[in-house]
Amino acid sequence: MIAKHIRREPDELFGVLAQRLFQERRGARHLDHLWMVNCYAGDGLEDLRYGIIEIEATQWRNQRVTASKSYYLMVGLRNEAPSLEVLAEIERAFASALGFEDHQCIASLHRLGDRRYLHIAYNKIHRTSFLCHTPFRDYPALARVCREMETRFDLAGEPEGGLQ
Repeated sequence: MIAKHIRREPDELFGVLAQRLFQERRGARHLDHLWMVNCYAGDGLEDLRYGIIEIEATQWRNQRVTASKSYYLMVGLRNEAPSLEVLAEIERAFASALGFEDHQCIASLHRLGDRRYLHIAYNKIHRTSFLCHTPFRDYPALARVCREMETRFDLAGEPEGGLQ
């Protein structure tokens, strides 16, 4: 397992990120699961549109932030098909390590050939206080969570060639 934080443009709306990352695509890339965390709008693919509206409304409440208001994380899994419960626990472990426990989140699992990629987009703006949280020294935390999840769920290590 390997995790990578992918930086976003400051003016990119959460909905643009979500639609690009979480849409179901035909062909080589296939969406297996999608879920939302801490959204009143719902928790599944059918509620995605309303979840995006809710998250963007929360982000709009903090106009002082000039950096990106979204934190996008991609996690590569090698030749494994963890259950939805395991994937949700992996997402929660990353949220806890990064300080996003109470933040809104949309996560999905995509399959590309025999590899699976967990895409996680966190709203950096807290849903009730509307304060922005930016993780400090996140790469060591990401590596630590990867090793913990590999041990806990008996997952394979980093894929050859890293994330592609």
